[in-house]
Amino acid sequence: MGHAQKNMFQSLSLRQGYLLALALILALATCKFIALHLLISGQESAATVINISGRQRMLSQRAAFYTFAVASADNTEEKQNLSKSLRATVAEFEQNHIDLIAGNPIRKIPPLDAPDIRQIYFDGEIALDPLVRKYIAAINLILDQDASIASVENALDYILEIGPSILLKQLDKVVSLHEVKARADVNFTENLQFLFWVLTALVLVLEAKLLFKPMAKRIEASVAELKQRKTIIQKQYQELERFTYIASHDLQEPLRKIIGFTERLQESAQNNLDEKSQTYMQFILGGAYHMRDLVHGLHTYARLSTAEYDIEQVDMNMAVKLAFRAINKGPDQDGITLDYKNLPVVPYNKAMAIHLFQSLFENAFKYKSAAALIITVTAKEEADHWLFCVSDNGIGIEEKYFERIFTMFQRLHRKEDIPGTGIGLALVKKITDRHHGRIWVQSEPGQGTQFYFTVLKVFNPEPLR
Repeated sequence: MGHAQKNMFQSLSLRQGYLLALALILALATCKFIALHLLISGQESAATVINISGRQRMLSQRAAFYTFAVASADNTEEKQNLSKSLRATVAEFEQNHIDLIAGNPIRKIPPLDAPDIRQIYFDGEIALDPLVRKYIAAINLILDQDASIASVENALDYILEIGPSILLKQLDKVVSLHEVKARADVNFTENLQFLFWVLTALVLVLEAKLLFKPMAKRIEASVAELKQRKTIIQKQYQELERFTYIASHDLQEPLRKIIGFTERLQESAQNNLDEKSQTYMQFILGGAYHMRDLVHGLHTYARLSTAEYDIEQVDMNMAVKLAFRAINKGPDQDGITLDYKNLPVVPYNKAMAIHLFQSLFENAFKYKSAAALIITVTAKEEADHWLFCVSDNGIGIEEKYFERIFTMFQRLHRKEDIPGTGIGLALVKKITDRHHGRIWVQSEPGQGTQFYFTVLKVFNPEPLR
């Protein structure tokens, strides 16, 4: 094949090459199906013709037997019964003869078109068609009650003379020729099947050479490119995480100075500032406090992404206790009920486990309802992991926000209404991801919230993500 044709195939996209290969195979399979269907239908018709042609031999002999029996019968009732059988036999014999020549679609008999068989039927002094018609006419003459005795005797002599000799020989020739033709059709079908096998193999070889091989190379190149891009993205992501860590760390010092000197300025100038200036000063401090919280949360998130942590067997009862102690310090936290017991010991990083529960407890406190806050921690053993649930009786979350709440800086309320940075649940998801677990939420507005997360039972040798 020329370079131009090769270039044409190589210029195809993966999708186009795949579709072209499917089209070629489908076209070849369709041609094979149509050809074999026609041949099988022809062989079915040939089998029917052979069967009926063989039956004609038997019917001719049966007709000769019934004819002799009718002519020899003395009993009227017996003669009537024999005549009835003879009429049925000769009627079938005549109908078969007509169908074998003209064809009969209902019986799946094609019209006679083989030249050598037509020659037996219509050519020569002993052509089969006039012979059969004369044979049938002689039988009908014997069945005619008004026929003279002499004509009946002549008809009987003709039947007994022609039946065992000439007619059977001609019918045998027809059957033999039909069988030869059928065998030739079978051989042709076998050769055609072999031809289609060769064509199929040739098409597959050409597709492998001209389509699949370039497609495989292109896929390998694409995979290599994806791996290269993945490496670049991972490096960029690591650089971004390091930058975020460094930036969030370095921003804390100037923020402390801004907050510290602003607080001193407010104290020293408190008596010299009017009410409007004092309000402005509060806005400055409020913004600085919020920025401090954001930077602190961002720094914590970046530290989770970049730092290496050891896995150890952590008693989750102790992690829950320490996490609750960390948030239950101020007067606002009084009255919180924490319910937990019989939590398992799991392979986890201890600091991350405490931070995870602390963030979930803080979230429950932020979004508590008017009722006294109740937080429940449970764990259910599954096949290869533990399923933890931290539930509360707070205000709940609408289903449309289930994914959004785990995204960095995504908040559902104004910070003036409910304080926060939008980082807490993002940190929780980061922790579960690094331990090869999953986290999701179930909730209804006004019905509380349930946070589910999984922890592997067995230490995972893969590095933390």
